[in-house]
Amino acid sequence: MYCDRVVVRGNVSDLSSDNIEKLNDAMKIIKGYSNSKLDSFENIANYHGGPNLCNIATPTVPAQTKLLYDNFQCPPANASAGGPCGINHQHIKNFTEMFTPWHRLFTLQMELALTKAGGLTTPAIPYWDWTSVDTLPGLAEQGEWTNGSIKCQSKNTKRNFTPLNTQQLASQVKTAYKTENVQEFNKQIVNPVKSVIVNGVGGSLTNIATASYDPILYLILSEVDYQYAFWQELQKLRNKPVTFNHCDWKMQPFPQQPSGTPTINPFQMTLENPTPPDGLDYENKFCYKYDKLLFQGQTPQEFLDNCRGEQKIPSLYAGHTDKYTGITSNLYFNLVQGTTNIREDIGPVSSFGNGDQLKKDENGNDLNEFLLEVTDLLGNEDPLDKTLHFEVSRYEDYEGNSLPIENTYKPTATYRKADTERYVMRLHVDHIKQYSPVITHCHIYSSVEFLTSDGTYSDQVTSDTIPVTEEFRITKMKHEFVVGESTVITIGYHPGCHLHCDCNGLPTSDHPGFVVVPWNLNWIKCHDNKKEIPRIPDATVIVAWCQDQDTDIVKVTNKKDFDDCANLGHGSSDVIMSTPDGHGIVAIQNTENSNGTYYYASRSLCKFGFKLAIKITE
Repeated sequence: MYCDRVVVRGNVSDLSSDNIEKLNDAMKIIKGYSNSKLDSFENIANYHGGPNLCNIATPTVPAQTKLLYDNFQCPPANASAGGPCGINHQHIKNFTEMFTPWHRLFTLQMELALTKAGGLTTPAIPYWDWTSVDTLPGLAEQGEWTNGSIKCQSKNTKRNFTPLNTQQLASQVKTAYKTENVQEFNKQIVNPVKSVIVNGVGGSLTNIATASYDPILYLILSEVDYQYAFWQELQKLRNKPVTFNHCDWKMQPFPQQPSGTPTINPFQMTLENPTPPDGLDYENKFCYKYDKLLFQGQTPQEFLDNCRGEQKIPSLYAGHTDKYTGITSNLYFNLVQGTTNIREDIGPVSSFGNGDQLKKDENGNDLNEFLLEVTDLLGNEDPLDKTLHFEVSRYEDYEGNSLPIENTYKPTATYRKADTERYVMRLHVDHIKQYSPVITHCHIYSSVEFLTSDGTYSDQVTSDTIPVTEEFRITKMKHEFVVGESTVITIGYHPGCHLHCDCNGLPTSDHPGFVVVPWNLNWIKCHDNKKEIPRIPDATVIVAWCQDQDTDIVKVTNKKDFDDCANLGHGSSDVIMSTPDGHGIVAIQNTENSNGTYYYASRSLCKFGFKLAIKITE
């Protein structure tokens, strides 16, 4: 699509009085439209909010998800329940990556409506830099931007504003900027957004069903898109692509709908570009750009230069996993040294849902750990101190009412080793029942330590019946550990953070440090059941597959057993489990420090040639 013009999104703090008036005039026009007009304020807000416009989506539902009701009229009482159109708000497994792409389209949709109503001189939706400004923007406190009518409820939105903790928000955004894949970036960037909504603006914004009817949400989301654009520039400088697992997923309700279902999107720009990769070239496809891309006064290049200096010292994080979703809440925790609190009420980690609707998180196989850096909060404490751990101190709803702490998981203590990207997760066995039973993260170079209260290694942990009495490397989606007599905890690396499938159905990766070996019978036979890989610094070898297959791949200990397809194990814990779309195992974490040959085989199909020898060469 050719852009007749490219609009510039600027900082809301820099808006002139003339431009504030133009934005108010345009907002007044689209608020005045009836529900028969597809570009009315209420109808576009309905994409995000209630009443639910879209079916509950799953990875197996066709891209053209049918809409629940026609023409944006208030649905009858017996209408299907459905869910928000933003799939990330439906908490579907493996769709973490959709947060910024979907909201990029959504914010643009409102911007197009404003421009169409107010004319070409109407400013683009400005961004509210809530990492540096702790008060409400002036635009949001006057005229049509102070509130909005909630569809089918006959009432307006309200707010309960509290000044923002900009230092903490900036720290969380900084952590997101340090990530190098779109899945992890979206997992990290969503928490500061939730915090602005829940702990800052409050009121109607604390509920997914009503948040989009307050115009201030679009100033918040314009900033989120700004952050997404800044991170895209970081990826270019890192020479790392932005690759989605669901690259052809048509995000609802933007695309053309199937026959028999009305298409509700009136704007050709978003109608024709509804997939996550479409939005990456936002300047040429969506015809907007930002006045400048800075974070705390730093350009993307300056940010990376500073990060290289900070990389030389170790970092400490609290690793949080949701026990429940669907409830709008805040969680705080203490940093504890042994049994002594040394920092209290760190946080919050915020959750954004439909008010008080509690829902057990069933997404154990999805990327589910959020990291909150606490390095700057340390005094004389050493991040490497193995007696440090975290305890939940408060759990509250958005109005400050106490919620049961037993509805939370204990955060892990995770540290990054100095001058590396190696992350070590620490679990203290005295509290093992308080941790999430399933923890999945995006760190290629990671390990776990099971510790006693004095920081020494526990002797009460096994994996595959083998004692775990030292740092244990994480190399696959599911490592199962038994602590004591019966407590089971599963920890894994999510290969989908760095893998995708090509047009031939073979796994590949754009990550420069990855060597991907397809676990595909035809490919293996074509390569005579062997693959030679040169020894390269910091190269990781992944054995991977694309199909949702029953992958009973096991590691074989020696060449004779490999040749004879013998001693392939019998317990289910020997099997490296399959997962949907572009997943696998970390076979070799660093080829520079590896040598020899590594053997893998399919337990059930080894005798038919489904086996592979990987040799590391000089």
